[in-house]
Amino acid sequence: MVTFPVYAGQRALQVGIVHPPDNVYSYSSAQQTIFIPAGPPSVSLSFQLFATTTGTRAASLAPPPIVPTSPFDRTQLADDVQMVLLFDSSGHQPVLLFQRQWYNQWQRHVIDLSAFRGQAVTLYFGVFNNGTGGITGMAVDEVAVSYCLP
Repeated sequence: MVTFPVYAGQRALQVGIVHPPDNVYSYSSAQQTIFIPAGPPSVSLSFQLFATTTGTRAASLAPPPIVPTSPFDRTQLADDVQMVLLFDSSGHQPVLLFQRQWYNQWQRHVIDLSAFRGQAVTLYFGVFNNGTGGITGMAVDEVAVSYCLP
């Protein structure tokens, strides 16, 4: 948790590397399992994101079929990346965001989670740094899952 940058309140989640001397091969993440009720007609995930990178920016990158989330995974990523993943109850890993970007201000993201109604899912906010070249990180704030019951 950090006190800067913060979108609202006192603290925000920070993952990744934000100081160039600290650049090492690393995965940095936070995750939370939630239950999405079956009843609502629509469910959405929203969050504020402050993305930073000193590498080549790419608003959207092609993720591998299964995104590695630790150095112990069979496949490895080659370049720095900011990612938001979801692990569903069937063992699938939908990629909600996969980029290497620098925002000069907080950006709100809204993602439809209606396909996951009635399931326990794990939200994963993470950054991979390859330890060479630039650094990549992100701060996350105001994460919310919203729905209205009929």
